[in-house]
Amino acid sequence: TPDEADRLRKIVAKKAGTETFARYRERFYEGARKKGVGGGVIDTIWEMICSFQGYSFCKPHSASYVQVSFQSAWLKAHHPAQFMAAVLSNYGGFYTTQAYISEAMRMGLKILPPDVNKSTVAYTAAGRTIRVGFRQIKGLSSRGARAVVAQREEEGDYHTMEEFLERTGCSEDDGEKFILSGALDTISGEQNRSRLFWELRRFFRNGDRGETVPPLTPYSSGEIIRLQYRSLGYLTDCHPITLVTANRKRPSLRAVYLDRSIGKKVALHGWCVTSKTVSTATGAAMEFVTFEDETGIFETVFFPDVYARCAMPLSLQSAFLVGGIVTEEFGVAVLEVESIVKL
Repeated sequence: TPDEADRLRKIVAKKAGTETFARYRERFYEGARKKGVGGGVIDTIWEMICSFQGYSFCKPHSASYVQVSFQSAWLKAHHPAQFMAAVLSNYGGFYTTQAYISEAMRMGLKILPPDVNKSTVAYTAAGRTIRVGFRQIKGLSSRGARAVVAQREEEGDYHTMEEFLERTGCSEDDGEKFILSGALDTISGEQNRSRLFWELRRFFRNGDRGETVPPLTPYSSGEIIRLQYRSLGYLTDCHPITLVTANRKRPSLRAVYLDRSIGKKVALHGWCVTSKTVSTATGAAMEFVTFEDETGIFETVFFPDVYARCAMPLSLQSAFLVGGIVTEEFGVAVLEVESIVKL
């Protein structure tokens, strides 16, 4: 009956081999014989039912995924900047935003930082470039982002810090976020971010506009890089792993060459992108972790003994030196981890 079929569906993945499952088998075979179905056909159909112990899709569900996959691949191939800008504006997906930025860079696209005279709320694309949208700036209010775009569209570009603050009605907190992200760098002229901060404070404290600006130490390039990473969650000019590995003498394999080292013991510098913990048939914990460097993404597996010893310090958006043996699964190179060190 339909009710019995639904109950069988619920237990087929977990109860195979149990007494309850065996009774359903008897019931199925008995009913099929009464319908005049031959033994060989019954066996074949029952095996098909049992195959759903694995992970199965019905055909329409599979077809819908095929359609989306084909359309996405076509757009990525023919309109790469627009496609990646749309993905980023939609907050990515399975991976972190850093992973999508890295993919865009590997595709040869240039990532441009936020700019109060060029950015919109969302990411935008032109030619082979992607402009970071205001929504990516951490802590920036949606009202502040919209006001900047609306005022610019109505009255034109901004030219000074004071003009920007007066026209947009930007709060002091939002002003800080714009400065830290570098979105106001293009209107600063010969001024540096220290000067922009000084002007921001003066504006909100009703200071004398003719007041002499005191000597201010400009931000170093290292400070600017750190501020951009804190503000956006990534760097627009390079992958952060390159800064970690630049001064390290120990050579490591690049991710793009991993498939050339099947069966070999290797070490890679990797940026942790995502992870998934699972249990073995015996209940032991193990983990699948995705890393990347500037050349590509690579998959790793931490079997239970290594997971118990090494995997606990893993954290997303951090750099590691990962060592292990390269194996191949379904034509894809996978690193079976033996050691890992956080950098």
